[in-house]
Amino acid sequence: MTTAGLQQPTGNRRIAVLPLANLSSDAKDEIFSDGMTEELISAPSKIAGLRVIARTSVMRYKDSKKPLGEISKELNVSAILEGSIQKAGNKIRITIQLADPETEEQMWSEKYDRDLEDIFAVQSEIAQKVAGELEVHIKKSERVSLIKKATESKEAYTLYLEGRYFLNNRTEESLKKAIERFDKALEKDPQYALAYTGVADSYAVLALLEFFAT
Repeated sequence: MTTAGLQQPTGNRRIAVLPLANLSSDAKDEIFSDGMTEELISAPSKIAGLRVIARTSVMRYKDSKKPLGEISKELNVSAILEGSIQKAGNKIRITIQLADPETEEQMWSEKYDRDLEDIFAVQSEIAQKVAGELEVHIKKSERVSLIKKATESKEAYTLYLEGRYFLNNRTEESLKKAIERFDKALEKDPQYALAYTGVADSYAVLALLEFFAT
């Protein structure tokens, strides 16, 4: 399915993942919901036939009341993924839907009630469902990449999401908090490659913005 007027080639779909709404009672879980938004941007990005709008472009729509049709025109996308997340201890509930921005009708929707340990499987399933609805072929290597767990430690994963949140804030204080979170994630799982990348990215941004890293 393509949106009229966008003239997108077959097998090459542009989608936007809007920031997930945080339905948790604890305001601190806003960090987790923002981190999950970034993860849901990253997962379908592993599929070559999908073109996913970058985080920096979609986060401005957080808590936005704009109609999906207006957002889709601004971002030039043929589909929009939106939803909410609720976290309570080790339990998460993700409600997600893929919408046709031209009609604002649901193309696909699902509710996931899972343990935190299952979050990678949920991300993989969502990415594959999106590709299927948009008739995008998933290569075997891409499917393997999607189902691969980044870490077996839920504590390390939560710390990593917090690190990404602080990294994206781009202040000296937040960048140092990011490094702290990534380091703690590595204490939980020394093999967590993404946490090493997070540390490197944080120091790189500190240097780019000419902050003094201690």
